[in-house]
Amino acid sequence: MREIKFRAWDIDGKRMVYGEDALNAIPLAEVNPEITIMQYTGLKDSNGKEIYEGDIVRDFVSRNHNSAPYEIKWDINCFNVQRMSWLSEVIGNQFENPELLKGGGTSDRE
Repeated sequence: MREIKFRAWDIDGKRMVYGEDALNAIPLAEVNPEITIMQYTGLKDSNGKEIYEGDIVRDFVSRNHNSAPYEIKWDINCFNVQRMSWLSEVIGNQFENPELLKGGGTSDRE
């Protein structure tokens, strides 16, 4: 059974909040479009960093080749992480690093 955690992006403050602050933001998100709530996937990357919805991940395919970055999204009752390898790394998130997805990296990987 995975641990249920949340984080929240505060557009006004341009910051990510975790823990108690994120839980307090959940009711506010229903009426405030400036707050986005994201859930923890229950997975960690190869560096031990927790992977949340909205994170941008890169897989290491081989020693000299990395896959295109892609965003972790909720997709039909599950997180779209089924193609993640054990050599994956969170390199940012959709709010603080949207430029990482330019060039075609998305959660709808081919």
